[in-house]
Amino acid sequence: MDKLYKSHDGFFRKLMSERQIAQDYLATFLPDELKAAVNFETLDQDTESYIDEQLKASMSDVVFKADTRLGFGINFCFLFEHKSYIDDKAPFQILHYISSAMLKRAINKEEQRLIIPILFYHGEAPWEYESIGDKFSALDKALKVYLPRFDYLFHNYQAKPDEEIKQASNPKLTAALIAMKHFYEQGYLLKQMQFLLLHATDEHGNLYKPLLVYLFDKLPDQLDAIHEAIGDLPPPIKSEAMSILDAYEARGEARGEARGEAKGKAEGYSEKTRQTCINMIQDGFDNPTICRILEVEEEYVDEVREQLKNEAQED
Repeated sequence: MDKLYKSHDGFFRKLMSERQIAQDYLATFLPDELKAAVNFETLDQDTESYIDEQLKASMSDVVFKADTRLGFGINFCFLFEHKSYIDDKAPFQILHYISSAMLKRAINKEEQRLIIPILFYHGEAPWEYESIGDKFSALDKALKVYLPRFDYLFHNYQAKPDEEIKQASNPKLTAALIAMKHFYEQGYLLKQMQFLLLHATDEHGNLYKPLLVYLFDKLPDQLDAIHEAIGDLPPPIKSEAMSILDAYEARGEARGEARGEAKGKAEGYSEKTRQTCINMIQDGFDNPTICRILEVEEEYVDEVREQLKNEAQED
């Protein structure tokens, strides 16, 4: 998973891990009959994750638990799709997700809970909802009864109109969802920058820093235009937004200087040597072994280790 999708995943997880955001999201976008069945006063984040080794390369999850008005437990599982293209395996992955969660509870002798996956997708390619049954369309009715049957909520923000997204009562949620939907449209984000900044506030009127950093990461070459947009904001928001932007720019300059210095010191060895050095570091080799095999100085290995550490911190 590359740096772009790590930024999406990290922002989504941070956003949806907030109880109030999750509640406002569910209250806005759940089907009416499901909303009526849920006792939202019991909603709370569940630290449990049902993503295993088979799924972690494709999606991540944030889980909330609640009671229904009949007293039965229910889990809302926000599933974030890492890819920006259609994944034909999605119905099978969700089946694996649901069955893994229920099997785990059975093994632990815990009371079963209803699992409701909410697949969140905001990639550029059009993607339609598919069930397991759609994958076996050639089967007749007599044989389809042997297929596993379940539904999941598919929230495709590539296809969802902005006006529908703006129905959310929480301004921060609205701004975050629109920013994620249009993450690939730099011109649109610049046009909507004032709207996004004005709405990127929490319940106390404070700016939501993760959303601003998310936007700045998408527009690293447009910081002058962002400065201009911030300049037209009301004074309290303007001051806070400018402070966040200044800190972001200072951090970027420091990283750039560190990279340039490290790159200058490492010159003289081939890219193949560097990549082999990286592989050996990641495989757990110590410096003397790497130096002996690659015939490089220990200072060079230390520099490569430092570069890897800096890149990991940025992600």
